[in-house]
Amino acid sequence: MPTTISNLWIPDIWLATMREKQATFPSLLNSGVVVDHPKAAELASGPGEVAMIPFFRDITDQDDEIQVENAEPQVDNIITAGQMKATACNRVTKNSSTAFAAQLSGEDPVGEMIAQMVQRRLKQRQKTLLATIRGAFGSAGAAGGAAPPEGRAGGCLR
Repeated sequence: MPTTISNLWIPDIWLATMREKQATFPSLLNSGVVVDHPKAAELASGPGEVAMIPFFRDITDQDDEIQVENAEPQVDNIITAGQMKATACNRVTKNSSTAFAAQLSGEDPVGEMIAQMVQRRLKQRQKTLLATIRGAFGSAGAAGGAAPPEGRAGGCLR
């Protein structure tokens, strides 16, 4: 439902409106710790809701052989590749106001919503990123832990 007169205040003396101070900030995304990767941006801007991400398989757990003088190793450890699926985390939100509410208040509620949308979007992306990280570190990847099966999700792209 759009912002209506009952959502606004009608003071005796009209003063310019001010923005309520933010309680939280998207610090992780603004810190420089998280950076865009061209390949991820390319995949996220493509069609569909699922992207296939190519990767090299881990070779750090391969066993070494005992070195024998004047002999080649018996096992040729090769590196292989695979693909994992990443889902695009498409999100949607609705914010609205009426022209009458803007006229009555003498302010621009829609302009204020637009001004705050960037911060809101960053907060939502940070929330999704943290949930993905918690899921990744809480379920696999520890020493001796099983890796996710090939083709299983590795996180969100948007």
